[in-house]
Parts: sequence; structure tokens; C-alpha cells
Amino acid sequence: MDDTVVVLNATDDDTGELYGTVNIEIISNDDDIPFSVSDDHELIVNGSLERGKNYSFIVVAKDGGELTSEPLQVTVIVFEVNRRAPFFNVATYSFSVAENVLFTGPVVLQATDPDNNQVEYFTDSTDGFISFNSIGIVSHIKAFDYEITQEIQINIYVTDGEFTSTPAILTITVIPENEFRPEFSTNRIEVTVNESINRFSLSVPFLVTDNDLDFTSEIGQGTIRRVFITQDIPHFMVQDTLNNSFFVLTNNLTFDYESGDRQFIVSIQAIDGGGFSASQLLQIVVNIEDVNDNSPEFNQSTYSQGVLENYQGDVLSVFATDNDVSPQYNEIQYTLQDNDALPFSIDSNGTISLVRELDYENDRRVFNITVQASDPFNQSDYALVLVQVMDVNEHSPVFSNPSYELSISESTSVQTTIFTLNASDADGSVQLGGMIHYSLQTTNDFYNVTSNGSVLVIAELDYEDPAQRITVLRIEANDGSGMASQTTITINLIDENEFCPSFRDRVVQVAVKEETYPIQLSGLPENALLQFVVTDQDTTNSSGYALEILENTTTFFLTPDGYLMLLEALDYETVTSYSLTIILKDEELNCTENSTVVINVTNTNDNRPFFENETYEVIIEENNVPSDPILNIQVGDLDGNITSFTFFAINSSLLTILSNGTVFLISPLDFETEREIVILVIVSDGKFNSTSTANITILVRNVNDEPPVFLQSQLNVHLEENVKPGDFRLEIQIEDKDLETAERPNNSQRIDFFGSRDSGIQSSFNYDLLGDRDAFEIVHNRLNGNPVIVNKHEFDYENKTMKRHFLLRLVASDGVHQSEPLQINVTIVDKNDNPPIFNQNLYHFNITENSQFKFVLYAIDGDESPEYSHVTYEILDDGDYDDLPFALHSNGTIVPKGTLDYEKGINEFIVTVKAFDIDNLNDTILLKISLFDANDHYPQFDGPHVLTIPEDATIGSVVGTFTASDDDLSPLLVILSSLTKLGHDVLVVLTRPPSLIAIVSLNSGSNSSF
Repeated sequence: MDDTVVVLNATDDDTGELYGTVNIEIISNDDDIPFSVSDDHELIVNGSLERGKNYSFIVVAKDGGELTSEPLQVTVIVFEVNRRAPFFNVATYSFSVAENVLFTGPVVLQATDPDNNQVEYFTDSTDGFISFNSIGIVSHIKAFDYEITQEIQINIYVTDGEFTSTPAILTITVIPENEFRPEFSTNRIEVTVNESINRFSLSVPFLVTDNDLDFTSEIGQGTIRRVFITQDIPHFMVQDTLNNSFFVLTNNLTFDYESGDRQFIVSIQAIDGGGFSASQLLQIVVNIEDVNDNSPEFNQSTYSQGVLENYQGDVLSVFATDNDVSPQYNEIQYTLQDNDALPFSIDSNGTISLVRELDYENDRRVFNITVQASDPFNQSDYALVLVQVMDVNEHSPVFSNPSYELSISESTSVQTTIFTLNASDADGSVQLGGMIHYSLQTTNDFYNVTSNGSVLVIAELDYEDPAQRITVLRIEANDGSGMASQTTITINLIDENEFCPSFRDRVVQVAVKEETYPIQLSGLPENALLQFVVTDQDTTNSSGYALEILENTTTFFLTPDGYLMLLEALDYETVTSYSLTIILKDEELNCTENSTVVINVTNTNDNRPFFENETYEVIIEENNVPSDPILNIQVGDLDGNITSFTFFAINSSLLTILSNGTVFLISPLDFETEREIVILVIVSDGKFNSTSTANITILVRNVNDEPPVFLQSQLNVHLEENVKPGDFRLEIQIEDKDLETAERPNNSQRIDFFGSRDSGIQSSFNYDLLGDRDAFEIVHNRLNGNPVIVNKHEFDYENKTMKRHFLLRLVASDGVHQSEPLQINVTIVDKNDNPPIFNQNLYHFNITENSQFKFVLYAIDGDESPEYSHVTYEILDDGDYDDLPFALHSNGTIVPKGTLDYEKGINEFIVTVKAFDIDNLNDTILLKISLFDANDHYPQFDGPHVLTIPEDATIGSVVGTFTASDDDLSPLLVILSSLTKLGHDVLVVLTRPPSLIAIVSLNSGSNSSF
């Protein structure tokens, strides 16, 4: 109050104390104007100012003669002054919501600002569960799932724009609902047991689960309360395994398959603690299996049967039955004992068969067979089978070989025996064996067979008669009892050498293309040039003539059958023609004849064209206009003038090459695109695999035709606060496509149409920085000349007066061209440079034992970024206490671990607490918690007392002393006092120390005990 707002100046041209004195007055219809004017013309505050209000009034100046000035309009604007932080009226808020229910609220947060500023509420929580507006009304924007979240706590702050309160704790407790039904792990289980299973031996486990999470440890909505069978099936019961989700179906009775116990379908239901039953029943199918309790039996004990030798097939059938009901038990399998030594087998129907023919002469005459009938579990019965073998005439005469083959000369004389046959009969008896007789079964004019097996020539033989060259005779041997067999004799007639051979052609010519190997001529084997045809009246080559080449050659070879073979490819450029002499000899008849063959080699395109130079180099200035030829390429070919040339430029559209080797450029060249162009050129003589290659290197001479270019059009850079001037260095990458090429090695033909190379383009640049030059400047990298942006001073992110964003524009010039501007956005980013600071040096809390409490520590971190200003709390030094009865959460909340007991002996705890941020910048304080005793124990007498006193004890005498104790430790809580009245005339008091004092006389005649 009484603060001067402004001095009002008014003057009067009159002099003198009366008329020259000026007084100033306030004229206003508002009597509550909190201003006045002093004698010194000062406008003074003399009342309370209303925040944010504008006061408007008129002042006039008067002199002693009552002359008044023109009115002056005065307006006073009251500015708000913020001095104190807002605070919450209540430090903790809590409410409960049911899971899966959208909370409609509202919960209203209450906060006060001592400066009456408008406040806003906010939280550092990012879980997205809770939303509240700026005036503190909280609403739930998302339903909770109790199975995921049971309780959440968030810190809520209130701010007036400059100061922020310590946090209030908002606790939301989620109340579960029974939303899930019990579910079986499977809807159907099928098991199979046999009828002999004992009672309670069946064990079919199954699982029942409920996704509800119980609110307490008692049986709740997530606990399976009851599992039962829905039908009346006395055979089964459900057993609990003392596990909330694991149960077993067992049998309460035994089973009898023969009485109809074949299958049971048991339906099981489950109910949880909230009364929900499973959405689908569990169906357990129990299949009962029969057991094997009957053995097979044969319908007779002995069987007999006769069989002819050489017979193979079924002999007889045996039959057995089994009285078991189930097919798997009454299925009978028949087996023969010692089957490895017997030529018999038996099938699944009991049919005994021969596995081979019996031989009366070599096998046993009678077989004794034991047959076993077994069920699948080897319960068996046995029967005897007798099989007698009967003899037959089963053997025919047998030749020593099934067929015969012999060769004789065409000069063999008539009546010559050329072969003698021999056959035998395995039958031993005369009546079955008899005498063997041979006879010729085919008609023939040249050969005959006698009855004793001799083969004779009966006419003259001639090989030149084709019908006589091979003769096949069929001959039969008969034992006289109808058994016979046949054989064949193949007679090959051998030719005799009687005539000299001769060539069909005495001179032969053949043309062969060079480099054609292997070759395949029509009608000839591979690599055969021709076959020499030889005639001989002896019909075959068996007369012994031979062919050979007179000349010594490694290029040709003559086979014995007259084929002239080519052994390698021919080369026209080496030999154009060959002449060979072929000799035909028959040494047996002393005959000789010659034939001449001429092989002409045909020239083909079998050589590649070749360049006179393997590489060519041409220098061309960029941006040239194509006009004259730039190069002429010379090519040769060993094949002579039979070929023409075609040129191809591979993977390049820059060149065109005429058939005479003249090279033209198609389009201008650009040094900035390609400084050196290597083009592969192929020349072809028309044959797909007859090509050669050369390289044409075009060196492009540079011209200053490109501006400098920054590698990026815009840069967004983050600069941490507190970086010292000059320590921030942002190097800018820039390029100018006008660059010098490297020298080429001088190992190729170079054609320079423009003289020597230029010396290159100057690559240094001038730079101009536009924008915030007071904060940044340009220096140069001495190694590469690149511009480097550096900071001129240090930045403080928390300083509100300093800018946090700077816009720079950089332009470069190469002396001819100027670059497009590069925009550089520099953003100052926060750094974790402030540690958390506790708002007081010591936290001291007083707690009464057995009470519940929640305290909150609070430290402020001066960093603005949430990442750096988030504070975590921990106990740094626990004071070597064995077990602290309280816990410190990371958010600074102190809560009890359990019930605090003063009587445990430690009533004061002093620990060191650290508040730290993400980089462990920290502050520490001492936390002191004092525990006060509560009267939570009753006094207890140490034991019953029986006192004996004389009846004439005087009033006030000590009758006896009592001892009692109290587990409370505080002296104020263990004071023992009592007053006891015994009847109407006896009164005792309990003194301290505890003594029983009689205060009236006692009379044993009236009362002997009390």
C-alpha cells in the first residue's frame, strides 16, 4: 500500500502563494477507487487492487482562486504478479472402477493458487488410460482389463504457467468381474481299456482353466469350484487332484464285455467360483475291449490223404473254431510244425498245399504232418495229417544238351558221320524206361539220323547254295512207353576260298570341308569318308583278303571292312588336297590290286577376323557437335576375300561404325556424366562364332559448364545446449561436376582431335552465409576446402530468452556459376545438465504403529525435456537395518511393507534417499520415519492367585501382591490400576506396585473365601 504509481505534473502561470499553488483532485463516481493524490502530486495506491482490472478516472488541477484545469483522463492497468506455486488441496485421490466398464466419473481435482492465477492440470503418465481436462475434471476414456491391470497410480501436477505444484497421487483400483467361463483344454477325449481293468485303475486326466483373475486368495471367479458328470453313470467318478485345473476321470466299477459293457460316453461340466459353467461340455468316450479267454479246437484230431508224385497244389483242408466273441480274439492262424523240413504249406483257411512237386524215386513215401491252430494270443490246439506219395511214369528221355551246333566244310564227303547223339531216362523200371530210339523229325536232302543216334551226310555240299549254309535238324528220342523228348542240331557250312577279290572302283574322289570334325556323311559311320567295295565270288570275306594304305599318314585310317576314316580336322590353309593308294591283297591265292582315292579340302570361314590394334583412344571436348569421323579401324582375316566384315558397338549408343571401319559419334558428350568412355567393339565376318574384339576409349575434355551443387537441398541439424563456441562444426558437402580427369596409361593408340588436354577447372568456391549470422559463422576445412558452420556462442535450452531454432541459408560460387541456396535448420536440443533437487533437506514423517500410510517425496529437475526431467527415487543407504518396514517406490511414494509394530524394538529409521534422472544426475536427502506406540495390547496377570489371610486382619493391611504385564512399550500405555468390590462389605484396591489391600474388616464366619 501507499506505493507511488505516477507523479502528476500541473503548472500555473500565476505567482504567489494563493493563486500560484496548484492542488490535484480525483473525480470519480466510484467510491472504491483505491488511489489518492498526495500534496506532492503523487498518485498513490491506498487500497487493494483487483488482479487484471483496469481503473479509469479523471483528475483536475485547482489553484487558490478556484480556477480549474481541463480534466485529465487517467487509466491504471493492474498487472498480475506471480509469486507462489499452486498446490493440491488433497495429496491423494482414489476411486474404483469395474473392469470392462467405461468410467463416467467425474472425479474433480481440487487445487489452489495463492496468486489466484488460472491453473491447468497435467500428468507425466503416457499409459493412455486416464484423461482429464485443464480444470481438473477426470474421466476414464478406456475400459480396464483386470487380468492385465489391477491398479494404476499416476502423478498429477497443476501449473499456473510459471510454477508447478508437487504431484498428487491418483490411484485407480480395478474391480474384477466374472467375464470368462471355465474352458476344457479339449472338447473330446477317447480312451480304450480292456474289460479286465481293476476298480479305480482307469485314469483319464483333463484340464479346466478359467481366464478370470481372482480378486483375493479365496475361491473366486477364476477358481474352478465344481467338476461333475452330468449323467447317471455309476461306473465313473471325477477325482480332484488338489490342483485348481487338473482333474481325473476314474472307474468306480469293473467292466464286463460279455454283459454289454462296450462303450461309455461321459459328459463332464465345470463351474467356476462365480457360478459360470463351461460353454461346452467335455465328452470322454471310454471304449471297453474284450479279452481272450477261449482256445481254438480242431473238428477232428487226425486227417489223411494220398497224392501222386509230380503233383503240386492243394492236398486237403483242416478246420478249427474259437468261441471268443471279438474278431481279434477268435481269428485263427494255422501253422505246420517243423515246416522247414516239409514240402508243404498251409494258408489262413487251413488248406494244406504242396510247395513243390514230390518225386517218388527220391522223396519219402509217407509224410506225418502236425498242424497247430492258434489265436492271436498263442492259445493253441493240434491235429495230425498223414500224406502218402504214389508213383507215376513221369520221366522222358533227356538229351545231354537241349540243342547242338557244329560247323563242317563244304568239302565234307557223302556218308560221313558228323555227330553222334546220346539221351538217358531217369525212370528205373524196365516197364517205364524201355529202349531209346532216335528219329529225324524234319525233311532234309543232305542229312539223316540213324536209330542209334548217328548223324550222316547223304549228298554233296556247296556253300554258294544259300539254302545249304545253315541247316537245323529236329531229332526225337522215345523210351517206348510214350515218353519222348526232342533236340535240335544246327549245322553251319564253312565256305572255301576259291576266287580272287577285286575293287569295284579303281579311282575315287571325295570332298571334305576344312575344320569339319567329327563328320557324318550320309549312310556312313561317324568320321567315315567312304567305303571301298570289293567283289569276291566266294560270297564271304572269309577267303582272307586284306586292305591297306600305301602312304604313311596319321590323318587317315583304313578299317578291315573297307571304311576310310578321317582321324582329325583338315585345314585348307595348310593342305588343299590329299591322294592315297589303297592295296587289296589275298595272300592265300597270291592276288593283289590297287585303287586311288583323292580327298579335296574345301575352304570355309574358319578363321576369326582380327583388329590391327587391340585398343584405340580418342580425346573429345565435351558438348561437341558430331560431324567428322573420329577413327578408322583396320581389320584382317586369314580366310581371304570369301568374307565381309560387320562392326558392332556393345552396350553403347554413342557410336556408329561403317563396314569399312569408319567410326562416327552419334550424340554430344558430357564430361560431368562420363569422363572416360570405354566401348567394346566386335567385328564379325558373318559367322556367329567368328568374331574379335577391341576397346575404344573416348576421353572427354572438361569445360566449365556446371554450377556448384550442394549434396543436400536442406539440412536439419540438432545442436545440444552448452556446446562451447566453435565446438559445433557442421561440414557441408559440395561438388562441382567440372572436375579434371586422371591421366591415361599410354598403352593404346590415342587420337586427339583437339590438341593437348586442358589443365582442368578451378575447383575452389566462395561462400555467403545468410540468416542468423550473430549465432553462426563460416570457416573452411583446410584439407578439402569444404565450408564448415560453427557456433559463435553457447546456448542454454532452459533460458527462455534465447532462440531454440535458427534458419541459415548458404550460397556457393565458382566464379562463373552460383549454386542454389542450401537451407540449414539448426534446432537447439535439451541436454541432461540439471540434476533433480529435493525441495527440502530432510523429510521427517511420524507414524503410529499398525496404521496405513502413504507419503510422497518430491524432487524437481530443471531440465525441460520429459526424458531428462523424469525423476526416479531409491534408497541409497538403508542404515544397516535388517528389514525396513516400509518400501520406497520409484515414483517417490513411501508405503508400508506390512503392519508396523512398535514392540519390535526399532522405533526410528533414518535412511538416505537418492533422486536421480536417466543419466544418474542426482540429489540426496535424509528420510526420517518415527514410529509411535499404540495401545494394542491388553494387560495380563502373570497367573491366578490364592491368598490366605487371618480373619482379624486390620483394615489397610496388605493381603497379597499381584504381578501383571503389558506388551505395550510406552510408559503411558502400561499404567496398571483397578478397583474391585467383593460383595457388600469387602472392598479391595490394587495399588502400585500391585498389592491387594483390605479396606474393611473381614469375618470368617460370614465369608470364608472370596
